[in-house]
Amino acid sequence: MKNITCTKETVLYSYLKKSLAERKDAKSLIFPFGINPSQLDAVENVFKSQISIIEGPPGTGKTQTILNIIANILLQNKTVAVISNNNSAVANVYEKMEKVNLDYLIAKLGSKEKVDAFFEKLPSIPKIKSSRLVELEKIQEVLEKLKESLQAKNELATKKTLLSELMIEQEYFIKWMRKYREVFGEHLNEIPNLKINSKKKLDFLSFLKNVEQEKFSFFDRLTLLFKFQMLKTKPIKNNYTREEIITIIQEQYYREEIERVEKEIRYLERQLNRKNYDSLLKELSEDSLIYYQQEITKIIKTTSNCSEKNYKRKFDEFSQRFPIIGSTAHSIAHAIGGNLVDYLIIDEASQLDVIPGILGLACAKNVVVVGDRKQLPHIPAKTDLEPAEELYDCEKYNLLDSFVQIFKNQVPITLLQEHYRCHPKIIHFCNIQFYDNKLITMTESEDERSLRLITTAKGNHFRDYFNLREIESVIAEGVGNNESIGFIAPYNAQCKEAKKKLPDSCQAATIHSFQGRECNEIIFSTVLDKKARCQSKSHIDFVDDPHLVNVAVSRAKDKFSLVTGQGVFQKNNGSIAALERYIRYYGDERDLVESNIISSFDILYAEYDEILEKRRKKLNKEESSYMTERIVASIIEEVLAEKEFAQLAAHKQVRLKEIVSPSLDYTEEESDFIQRNSSCDFVFSYKVGKDPIAVIEVDGYAYHSKPEDKIRDLKKNSR
Repeated sequence: MKNITCTKETVLYSYLKKSLAERKDAKSLIFPFGINPSQLDAVENVFKSQISIIEGPPGTGKTQTILNIIANILLQNKTVAVISNNNSAVANVYEKMEKVNLDYLIAKLGSKEKVDAFFEKLPSIPKIKSSRLVELEKIQEVLEKLKESLQAKNELATKKTLLSELMIEQEYFIKWMRKYREVFGEHLNEIPNLKINSKKKLDFLSFLKNVEQEKFSFFDRLTLLFKFQMLKTKPIKNNYTREEIITIIQEQYYREEIERVEKEIRYLERQLNRKNYDSLLKELSEDSLIYYQQEITKIIKTTSNCSEKNYKRKFDEFSQRFPIIGSTAHSIAHAIGGNLVDYLIIDEASQLDVIPGILGLACAKNVVVVGDRKQLPHIPAKTDLEPAEELYDCEKYNLLDSFVQIFKNQVPITLLQEHYRCHPKIIHFCNIQFYDNKLITMTESEDERSLRLITTAKGNHFRDYFNLREIESVIAEGVGNNESIGFIAPYNAQCKEAKKKLPDSCQAATIHSFQGRECNEIIFSTVLDKKARCQSKSHIDFVDDPHLVNVAVSRAKDKFSLVTGQGVFQKNNGSIAALERYIRYYGDERDLVESNIISSFDILYAEYDEILEKRRKKLNKEESSYMTERIVASIIEEVLAEKEFAQLAAHKQVRLKEIVSPSLDYTEEESDFIQRNSSCDFVFSYKVGKDPIAVIEVDGYAYHSKPEDKIRDLKKNSR
């Protein structure tokens, strides 16, 4: 730290002054390692700003993006250093550069031992023969053509995810409908044929919700005729048949929405085929790589008199031969001895402390900060030092957090959205629980048995930070024959026990040590049980940490198993409870413990809410029956915006029959009430797992003051 400098041209100067040096855009870029929309944005943003930030969730091609950035830096005849908190992240870059015969450009420095090893056997420049010459203009032409299809490719993946969600929700709806009809029977002989699309059918439901049941006005009849092409009003005047019609329309909604999305998918697939997306993508990557290899030989100096003793003094000459420096963050300043590189790429910056990060910032003119704030952060070193400002507090912030807090909207922050690693059902949990549904799942699989929940028998099984019952339960259920299986747990003691019991082919390690790794199958053992000691805040907070759960789930490529005790994490209601609900909802029944799930139908009600609100805005704003609901709706919106309630969703006017279990023992009066047009004002459910958990009824005075209204409210509240 005493030897580093903070001149105006360094990133460290900008970091401390909270100001940026101006930069010009790079006009022509190449992509030898592939491309997608967010990777394109990330590479372009590097050359627009002295500081750029890339958020790289698991499986989104972070290393691929770094390699594309390096390629474009080198073609500008500039130098770059790649550093990380550990060697494995930098080793990923070495490995992928070696695959394309470009690792000879890297000076693998760092500790004294690594410097010694590097100079002991300097890499030679290979003879790379190309069958053809590639011009930069041709690459740019292909890139422009490809840009037209990049968003379509993402849209196709998004539609496929939506289709999967619709089909799962439809399956739950049909199960619910059949069970309901078994108990209460059907009340409709003639099904009205509404010749309107699925969106308009939800509009029809909202219309029914807001008109008088017994009598239709002349205007209501005109609306039914001209907007919904419905002439007969008799079926919708009767409470029972009206409810049945609503159910039928909901059933039709799923069928028609699935048909609509399938049609859109076929259209996008034809569009991508017509524009030769796959061949253009391949052509861009291959031509970019050939151009990269042919141009770099013109830039690299083949002779160098540099040695281990003098390379720091002759750094300009050394970096003309080795324009890429690899090192750990702790060693970079010593490795290049006070010299500067043009660009610094900091990988896994969310695991890097501010202080070693500063060492690298003093060595570069520009920086690319890469990390993921949703995965495990650094473990801060305890110091007695008071930070000059809170934003530089190395115990509170890692380097990525510090940069984000200091620069906020001043620098480009790119989220890599396209995910290529995990089974769709595995990454979908991480997406909705941790990434606000911003990831786009590019993987596909027909294997529906990607999730498994193993719940151990009740009892106190926790001993000295291991839980033998969970390991035995895994063995009893079958470990499987997969050659790539990882058994992960929060505590090392559990991993040691697992190594004794599980096959040698099964890797057992803590979740912290598994970050950055992956397996075809992951078994996540939560270890804790329900005894008071395990339920302490310190234990629960450690095991149920959202960063830890995110890492645990996203290590699995094809299959994920959760092994836990009954209700251990229910009270905390954090990420593991959400994961249990998720597996119960999305998992195959053969891989689940028994569950009595009643699902709220989120996709249907998400659209219904919007239509309902539009219709209500047309109503008299002074009407007291709706004023009270508007007040409560605004309060609910404010509450759900708070971070601690981010896992909840709220829907309006959900039918009572869709929430209560049809199998309960109802009185005749209660049964009759449920089958009428009865609904709940607000229903809360989890975003993950979709279980309804709470209801709010708004009993405004004007609408609930009559004796019959009070009787109705009492009935509704009774269950």
